[in-house]
Amino acid sequence: MILSHLERSLGTVSKSITLVDQVYPNLHVVFFSDQPSIGLTTFSTIGLSNTILELRSGRQVRQELIFTVRSESYDTGDIASFLLTFSEELMKTGIALMRGEVVGPGDSLIPNVTCSGVYACGPVFFEKEFHVLTSTNPPTILVWLIPVLENEIKFIRQFGWDSFENELEKQNVDFWNLDRESIVI
Repeated sequence: MILSHLERSLGTVSKSITLVDQVYPNLHVVFFSDQPSIGLTTFSTIGLSNTILELRSGRQVRQELIFTVRSESYDTGDIASFLLTFSEELMKTGIALMRGEVVGPGDSLIPNVTCSGVYACGPVFFEKEFHVLTSTNPPTILVWLIPVLENEIKFIRQFGWDSFENELEKQNVDFWNLDRESIVI
């Protein structure tokens, strides 16, 4: 069901990597070339939504993760590994990501890149129908993970996610570059 939803908006899967894990045997990552525009690759988890997660409010949801980078700039295996590991942690805790939540800093989430954390939000570069799959119970929310730098993480924690999103709107941010400059000082 989730794969059909993804392919309706993103086209045919370019490649898939499956995590070989006895606890989560159906968890994998798929790639979509030239999405949301030419020269970009969008990655999506499939299988995270098999686990019902709980929001802080107590409401239950399902989630899948979306991550987009420049097509030829980064190792797809490293990105898939990051998404699979991140998904495993969500499945273990049973806690859903909230809009504006930041995870990190930590050791580089993806080897040899500047960004050391991720910021969770809706996949705003994709059509609105893509954001939530309502045919599952509970609904499946697609969460876009924006790579962020350590000082951006500090900014979000100090001033809040709405202030960070205001900064994103003011500046011309290269969301697809894992080695970009910070948008905050």
